[in-house]
Amino acid sequence: MKIQSKIFQSKLRENISRIFGVFDQSVYEEVSTYFHWQEILAGEWLFHQNDPGDSLYILINGRLQVILKNEEGLLSVVGDISRGETVGEMAIFTGENRSASVKAVRDSVLVKLEKDDFERMSIRFPGISANITRLIIERLKRQNLKQRYARRFVSIALLSISDSIDSVPFIEQLCLSLERRKKRVLLLTPGRINEMLGVDLFSMDSTHRDHYLDLSAWLDEQEALHDYVLYAADHSESEWTEKCLRHADEVLLLARAGDPPELSSVEQRYLNSYDGEVMAERTLILVHPAKMNRTDIPQGTENWLENRDVHGYRHLKEGEPGEIDRLARFICGESHGLVLSGGGAKGIAHLGVYRALEEADLALDIIGGTSIGAVFGGLIAKGLDAKDVRSVTRKMFLRNPTPLSDYNIFPMVSLLRGRTLDKMLNEVFRDTKIENLWLEFFCVASDLSKICPVVFAQGSLQKAIRSSISIPAIFPPVVQGNSLLIDGGVINNFPIDLMAERAAGKIIGVFLNQEKEARLNYEKVPGTWDLFVDR
Repeated sequence: MKIQSKIFQSKLRENISRIFGVFDQSVYEEVSTYFHWQEILAGEWLFHQNDPGDSLYILINGRLQVILKNEEGLLSVVGDISRGETVGEMAIFTGENRSASVKAVRDSVLVKLEKDDFERMSIRFPGISANITRLIIERLKRQNLKQRYARRFVSIALLSISDSIDSVPFIEQLCLSLERRKKRVLLLTPGRINEMLGVDLFSMDSTHRDHYLDLSAWLDEQEALHDYVLYAADHSESEWTEKCLRHADEVLLLARAGDPPELSSVEQRYLNSYDGEVMAERTLILVHPAKMNRTDIPQGTENWLENRDVHGYRHLKEGEPGEIDRLARFICGESHGLVLSGGGAKGIAHLGVYRALEEADLALDIIGGTSIGAVFGGLIAKGLDAKDVRSVTRKMFLRNPTPLSDYNIFPMVSLLRGRTLDKMLNEVFRDTKIENLWLEFFCVASDLSKICPVVFAQGSLQKAIRSSISIPAIFPPVVQGNSLLIDGGVINNFPIDLMAERAAGKIIGVFLNQEKEARLNYEKVPGTWDLFVDR
């Protein structure tokens, strides 16, 4: 493959000079002959884990993801590769198989250097090997830092999948919100691109391949100049819509919650046709009417999620102050997360913290909790303010959850039957599903069978909270499949690590455990008579 584009040739020169230390024009002209151009489309694999490691790549344009398969066959994204970065440089020294797979998130252009060509080039220009060795050392240093992989999206496409929603006013409001956060934002439409370039590059078809590649390179340059580039995709099928989706790091699917949840024609053509294993992430934005009360719970979110491969979803209410700002925080990785720990009766302190946050006018975006923290977290995620949470919990806790009628005569599994607790939770949470909560929510239970944590982020809110507060031996465990679920505090009483995985920018944690060391003045547990006398 040969690419004549002046922009891409310039990028090749720039990267070879930077990576290999080649600055002399005559040397560059010889070195560049060893490299071969390669294009891969969004969703295509560059190579797979355990493939022969026989080449090095430089990403000239686009974005790739590094994907690792564990022993169970599960895939996880462990890193990003951006323009100007190398792929597989260690393999040309060791000759070992690929340690991970690499896939294109968007249409990408690379140059490939075969191992044999690298060896010939190194003999001809010995300094090149030293530069590659430096790259390997720098990458190993970054790995040793063991920093959590965090996605940073720059290129974001917004696609309306409801006939009743015009995406342009929405995306304009989003731009303004991002700019208020001191972000450099560029909103692109075909007309805007033509105006900025002075030529209708986008209208040129595949017979003008170099011009089409110039457009891709120009879009990459805009990303380097701005914090965020937003693409306003057409509502219908078009070349521009396809370009937006293929060039995006993330796709926001804008839908009116009351519309039919079936896949739109645009989704069927451009999104479902791809190999969506690890493509550009998609987030569903469900817009609710302004007349809807905040205490009303959204309905039917599960129907929207059923046939869509999305990484997340958000509920927005039209006309509600701060709703677009919430989405802007999510895009910037600056969401506000609240984590509420377990702690029994001390859990009432969670209410005080929530009221203080309300008084400080700090909006929350993601709620997580364990045990009693799950109870308060579920109420907050429903959209209740501190006053309403206090009213609801007052009614819950004034009722004795452990009346004599609830005791087991023969406590083979638990001291209590749990019927009173079940009734209390049903009155408060009823058939609410987690995905229908206004705010993103998760809570933690413990799997007694497998001795591992269980995270509830979808499904029945009542069951999730009931599982998270099932104190061992006091309340009966909750059956889920072949597992018995008990209080989440047994394994993860303060799930701040799970909140960090959800990319919350600011995390507020409320930990109720007292750091007080117990001091025992006896070597064995006293007998019944000793305890009675010591009362």
